Amino acid sequence: MDYNYKELYKKQIQINVKEVLKDIDTNEMRLKISNWANKFGYNFEEIKDKVINDEIFRCVFAKEPSRQNIYQNIAAKIIESVNGIKNFKVLPSGGKNAYFIINGNIFKGENLISKNQDAKSIDFYFEYGNFQFYVSHKYTKDEGGSQDNQYKDIQEFLKNARDLL
Repeated sequence: MDYNYKELYKKQIQINVKEVLKDIDTNEMRLKISNWANKFGYNFEEIKDKVINDEIFRCVFAKEPSRQNIYQNIAAKIIESVNGIKNFKVLPSGGKNAYFIINGNIFKGENLISKNQDAKSIDFYFEYGNFQFYVSHKYTKDEGGSQDNQYKDIQEFLKNARDLL
């Protein structure tokens, strides 16, 4: 399978734009349209009609793939497809069942209460040979801004993980 992030992102956008029409009468989509109409001074029905009849305008209401964990899902497929990977798991990103590495120790979310509230959760777990892997995944495409924060997150993760070796 081709794992070109950019192409898979574009395909997901196209799917999401089509989903807008399927979801047009759901409470969630009606609320989105209503909020947008109120924000810009239009009535609900004229915006709903515009969404139905104008594909370009429909894009305004399509879900953003990057907010649907598309990059993490692609990375998971890549890792899982490697021969020899066993017990692959996408771990929860928060809550009591998430896992965190702090000062060389792995903590479950339910045990993290007083440890370090700024810790970032571990994204994946798998076994390869006799080794266990705990993986943090970040995807960036541009420099600056929040991309720099993601780089710092990975640096902090590595700093906390180095004592596990």
